[in-house]
Amino acid sequence: MKKMGWDVSRRVFLKGAGLAVLGIGTQPSSLIVRAAEGAPVGGRIFVHLFLRGGADPLNMVVPYGDHEYYDARGEIAIPPPGKPGGAVALDDHFGFHPGLAPLKPLYADGRLAIVYGVGNYSVTRSHFSAQDFAELGTPGVRTTTTGTLARMVGSLPGSGVTKAVSFSSQSPVSLLGPDEALVALKLKAFRLRAKNWQSEAERRVKAMYTGTPLSRLGDDLFDALGIVQTVLERSGEPASGIVYPDSPIGNAMRQAAQVIKAGVGTRCIFCGVSGVGDYDSHARQLERNTVAVNGSMGSDHGTGYLALVLGGGVKGGRIHGQWPGLAKHQLYEERDLAVTTDFRDLFAEVAGKHLGLSPTSTLFPGYTPASVPGILA
Repeated sequence: MKKMGWDVSRRVFLKGAGLAVLGIGTQPSSLIVRAAEGAPVGGRIFVHLFLRGGADPLNMVVPYGDHEYYDARGEIAIPPPGKPGGAVALDDHFGFHPGLAPLKPLYADGRLAIVYGVGNYSVTRSHFSAQDFAELGTPGVRTTTTGTLARMVGSLPGSGVTKAVSFSSQSPVSLLGPDEALVALKLKAFRLRAKNWQSEAERRVKAMYTGTPLSRLGDDLFDALGIVQTVLERSGEPASGIVYPDSPIGNAMRQAAQVIKAGVGTRCIFCGVSGVGDYDSHARQLERNTVAVNGSMGSDHGTGYLALVLGGGVKGGRIHGQWPGLAKHQLYEERDLAVTTDFRDLFAEVAGKHLGLSPTSTLFPGYTPASVPGILA
């Protein structure tokens, strides 16, 4: 049996016609859904896997060729390739954390690209503010009323609840906006619990909404229930030999694949996973960002991170962006990995080259992408 490995952390972008983002969205006070009229089957899909635990880029893609890494990390450093528990070499300078070894074939085949030094220049050491700024796409500005993915999806042709889908426990900030989206943690749980009284339950719920200001909400609810049932019926079981781990990431990826296979007009899937990279001192956890080890034998929230981009059309098999370096004078405030690629430039390239959006400047209020990383053909 082939097991899918997904020990990937923090900001991971999965892109390709064969991968999708499933979004089920909610407004702050109510579920608003609409039947998919959607994008054509076979349209390109963007999947955003957002791991909220706080990953450490230096222990994800290990700069084993940089002696400052070992000077700073001490005993929590990942050993170089060839040593017990050592990094999986990508070239003569970088290697994957051993937990990311299943990604090595994708990198070698040119389907996976790495961008180092990703971040923004409005620095905050608040983990939660940093997440909000990333999802809103407006670093330092808290008054933005729409999320980056909502603006992206709203610029694409088509409509309907399955145009954007989110597998998360709550509606993500990145899908905040006026358009409908579908948000669910588990598709199979998105149903009325009425057992043998399903038809009667539906009739009573519809009657409850009929003739009220919420009548559309009732119609939309049952449209959404029907779409989810269609997804479950069309998608079937995973391909032979593929086993998804029974974990938050594995479950999200399995359901994303189901939505893509069902062909219900989805263009963007958001998978938000919490609890990845929880705060402990174990050297093998893929967590946290500062360069130097702290007093708890871990590392603290920092500034720069990395992105992984996977899919068709990716210029993979190499490290993109400018490596910031780990010498003291190269670090932000002499402690953090520096930012050399604005995350909005990365998003703009995916939106422009993969999804065909133009101009991409509308994605980020007050910011015009200047220099894309060159990760897509």
